[in-house]
Order: sequence, then structure tokens, then C-alpha cells
Amino acid sequence: MKGLILKDLYILKGYGKHYGLIFLFLLLWSISIRSFNFMTMYIVIIGSSLVMSTMSMDEAVSFNRFALAAPLDMRTIVKSKYLLFLITVGGGAGISILLNLLFTGKDSSYEWYGFIAIVTLFLIANGVALPAIFKFGVEKARYVNFLTMILVAAVTAGGFLMADKAGIPEENMEMFFKRGFGIGCLMLGGAVLLISYFVSVRIVAKKGL
Repeated sequence: MKGLILKDLYILKGYGKHYGLIFLFLLLWSISIRSFNFMTMYIVIIGSSLVMSTMSMDEAVSFNRFALAAPLDMRTIVKSKYLLFLITVGGGAGISILLNLLFTGKDSSYEWYGFIAIVTLFLIANGVALPAIFKFGVEKARYVNFLTMILVAAVTAGGFLMADKAGIPEENMEMFFKRGFGIGCLMLGGAVLLISYFVSVRIVAKKGL
């Protein structure tokens, strides 16, 4: 599986200059306005989309069929994609946290838990999209990914709207964040990703690739 991860990392290296230039521009812009909110979201978005990019390349050259000629099975290939996803999202989240601490030093619970909510959103969206990739292919799965993010965002926004209409004070909402909301979000995202893995394994087993 190490070889599969390295193969994907070499593929991503080809995107390095492109993302590097965008990262440098956003870094300078964020420093100038002393706000990393947009950059934080961008890094997490990029981290969560890199796996789909590697799978698109694999699909273009029918890599999975070639890999099965080697001593590999589809379960190992699926596992490598989920591990790569955790590496890229975790790396993106780590860079975002480091930049916020380094340049702003902000410790607002609301902002930090908002960041966790963003990470959870992409964990759920990709957790739904990855099985769709193995089932239908990358292009159709992109729509699944997009629609899932819209649905999760709409449900979240609806919850806040209902809380506002119910007259729940903002202070109570912030207290809610401090009392396990962030941990709950990450547990939810992790659970979705775990279920997603087993669904993907079942899909490839039925397809018999």
C-alpha cells in the first residue's frame, strides 16, 4: 500500500506549482488583512479534493485494472485512497491551524469550532462521494460531492435559523460549541468516513474489478 500512496503523491506533485502560486498569493493577502478565514477554507477544500484528482488520473489510464495484474486487490486500493484522503485533509487542516496561530494568535472558540465544522463538512461530502466514485466514476461523483455539501450546509443553516426564530441567545449557541459540538462534529465525520470505506469495499467486491 505504501507504493500506492507514493504513486498518488507523485501525481499530486505535478499540481505543486499551480497550488503553490495560489497558496503564496492567499498567504500574502491574508497577512495584509490579518484574517485567515478564507485561506483556511481554501486549504481544506484543496486537501479534500486531491484524492478525487488522483482517482480521475487513475480512471483515465485504467490504473485499477493494471494494478490487479500485480499482487494487489481492490480492497488495498480502496484503503490507500482513504488513507491518502486522511493525509491530505489532515495536512491541510494542520497548515491552516498553524497559520492562524502563527499570524493571528486568535483563540475565539466560535471561530475554531467554525473551522471544525468546515472540516466535518468536507469529511461528510467526500465520505459520500468516494463510494460513488467506485460505483459510477469520478465525473458523476463530483455532482454527488457538490450536492452533499449543499445539503449539509442547508441543514446546518436551517438549524441556526430555527434557533434564531426560537429566540435562543447567541451566548447560548457559543456555549453549545464549547460543550462538545466540535468533538461531536469530528466524531460524526469520522463515522461517515468509516461507513463510507466499508461501502466502497462492498461496491468494488460486487463489481469484481
